[in-house]
Amino acid sequence: MPGGRWTFTTNIVPRITSVTAPGGAALTDGSEIDPGTPITIDFNDAMEPTTVRLDAGTTQVNLTWAADARSATMSTEGMPSGPLILQMGPGGRDQSGHHVPGTFALKTGLYYHDHEHTTALKYPALIQMPNDYYARDQNGLQAAAIVFEYLAEGGITRCTAIFQNAPDLIGPMRSSRFISLKIARHYEGLLFQSGESQATRNRAAADPVPQFFDTIGYTYRTSARYAPDNLMIKGPSVNAAEQNYFSGIAPFTIAKARPDLVGGSVAGTVSIPEHYSVYSYDPLMGTYQ
Repeated sequence: MPGGRWTFTTNIVPRITSVTAPGGAALTDGSEIDPGTPITIDFNDAMEPTTVRLDAGTTQVNLTWAADARSATMSTEGMPSGPLILQMGPGGRDQSGHHVPGTFALKTGLYYHDHEHTTALKYPALIQMPNDYYARDQNGLQAAAIVFEYLAEGGITRCTAIFQNAPDLIGPMRSSRFISLKIARHYEGLLFQSGESQATRNRAAADPVPQFFDTIGYTYRTSARYAPDNLMIKGPSVNAAEQNYFSGIAPFTIAKARPDLVGGSVAGTVSIPEHYSVYSYDPLMGTYQ
């Protein structure tokens, strides 16, 4: 090949390279951070700050730019807890005049996180917890990933607390209801309870779900509470019950990112006649209130 001279021109394409929390932890779809946590957006080139717009939902956020204009930080102070969708549309450009060619979106959320010691579980543990006067304050409820509260009887509510990671102490633990069986089936976990009525037992027999009842060596009665709200279980015992009695249940992780749903029709309100409740959709928050 004869000698020659070649000239190449490379044009940079400005884009977001990462979104991080303090300490450099990367945020991806489904990530959750505590309210008030600052978020840093990193770019692959020095940007022209006045051309870059980042929205939280439909509201533009204020960005504080680094001296090199390669990163910007946003505050979440004052933002309500719940889903947080960050979006950057086209139109921004770097300091050389190159334009951002497409859009960027990150589906995260602002939620309080319990930072106590926990034991990781292979699949969710759904633990029945009472909410009557003598059951409060419950142990471990703050570490649950999801808590369903529903009417039990006489205006008293009961909770099904779903744990992906079990805290050191959970309780008190009480009996299940029809809805407990449905929740356990939906989240593909193990239902922990003190017992169940004959009607609930019949329903469970007709359409079984994995259940773990009051068992010596795993659960215990504490003298620190009045019976019947004194049946407790420790986090390692929750894990042991799963491994020793129900090791065949497949691993399951509770999804954190919102699924992209297809089909259906828009519903501005949803009514629950049984409880005389009406929920209205808030497009800013992306939830029903």
